[in-house]
Amino acid sequence: KGAFKAGALTIERFRLGDATSQLVGSAALAADAQSASVRLTIGDVSRFSTLFGRQLAGRLELEGKATASLRKGDYAVSFDGAAADLALGKGVLAGLVGTSMQLAGDVAGDAAGGLALRNFKATGKNLSLAAKGRYAQNAIELDHTMEVGDLAAVQPGLTGAAKLAVVVRGTPAKLSSKVRVSTRDATWSGKAIAGLAFDFDGTGPLTAHAGRAELKGRVGRQPLAGSAQVTLGRGGLFSAQDVSVKIGRNTMTGHLRFAAGATPSGKLVVKAGHLADLDAILGQSISGALTGDVEIFGDKASPSLRVNAEAPVIAFAGSTLKRLKAAAVLRDFTGKMNGRASVTLAELASTTSTARKLSLDLRDREGRMAFAAAGRINGALMRVDGSFQQQGNGVDVTVDRVDLKHGRLRVKLVERAQFGFADGSLRIRRLRLAAGGGQLALDGDASGDALNLEARIERVPATIANAFVPDLGLGGTVSG
Repeated sequence: KGAFKAGALTIERFRLGDATSQLVGSAALAADAQSASVRLTIGDVSRFSTLFGRQLAGRLELEGKATASLRKGDYAVSFDGAAADLALGKGVLAGLVGTSMQLAGDVAGDAAGGLALRNFKATGKNLSLAAKGRYAQNAIELDHTMEVGDLAAVQPGLTGAAKLAVVVRGTPAKLSSKVRVSTRDATWSGKAIAGLAFDFDGTGPLTAHAGRAELKGRVGRQPLAGSAQVTLGRGGLFSAQDVSVKIGRNTMTGHLRFAAGATPSGKLVVKAGHLADLDAILGQSISGALTGDVEIFGDKASPSLRVNAEAPVIAFAGSTLKRLKAAAVLRDFTGKMNGRASVTLAELASTTSTARKLSLDLRDREGRMAFAAAGRINGALMRVDGSFQQQGNGVDVTVDRVDLKHGRLRVKLVERAQFGFADGSLRIRRLRLAAGGGQLALDGDASGDALNLEARIERVPATIANAFVPDLGLGGTVSG
């Protein structure tokens, strides 16, 4: 509904939409000035689930006003609204936003390409955003804050609040930036986090913005400190040189470089001679020592990863590891992983069992990763050979050999077995084990909400359990 008079068009009311969503408003359009007022209602935001990559639910109402002069090139837009009855699926976003969110702000621009953002605010259950700034050919200003009222919404085990503050000043060719992340009344696994803060001071254009990053604070009784020379550049470049992180008496040093379309590179060296200093960070008791390094190298087509680690003794969660050695070179680790790895462990002991002379060897075999695992578990000699290959978002595993010896008892694989792991489900095909004159067969599928397994047991000696649980003393056979 509207009218055209004296060169001006007045629209008293317009409406676009369907049964659940609509845009209602009015407008006045003249040669020198234009204005509009609108109200947007989206009764069901689930239609945007694909766009955001998650299942959404709820409704959104937003009011806006706009004024402009097309002749002069100026415009101004303000908006105010809310989203209610939100369901954002599982994850951090749902915990931060909750079931409702308030939005407000205004934006203005001019013919020279200048842009001003004033009083933008977004507020949810545990999240508060605020921003203001302006952009022009010869000046950039930005002030942005984000506050999280309850860190438990981000990570279980965390409590307290956190704040991010960003200040940017300068010109496109010469910018200065200050970024600070701080916490308030925070704890991790019941340990107090005191004075934890991350700071970055950068200078230079967006295509080569560089500065010093520093981390400091205390978790429990252990001091935490870190620093690096960081560069952010064209093509998604991220470079961190002179990386140094110290937790108590443990250190990590090195350098890293990432860029879109290029091979990541870098090396990190870990010297953790006092693992007990990591109790508060890990949230559980640990002791012992560990040294090692991780190196990324290679080319764009086949990025490679080299890992080395040694630990004389590590004790954690009621278990003790002795003389751990690990070495691996993995090629194309972002795609179909291949390469070689070797892990040996002199002893793994817990309150219920002891394993000695453990070894795991991985190597390429016709496009698959072959594995060979061996060791002595509570006196029983065990060997398992096979291979695995990544398939989509899952892994297919083939087991070629199972050989277990415990006293006079021997368990062997009758034929090649197949296993599949994908999306939290397990597939078992043709698992056949011969044990002391008997046999065990298992086929089927299992997932978090369904179990469909078929097991056949024929005269299997119950003494098999004695190999895994000491002093059980079982005898006889089992069928079923």
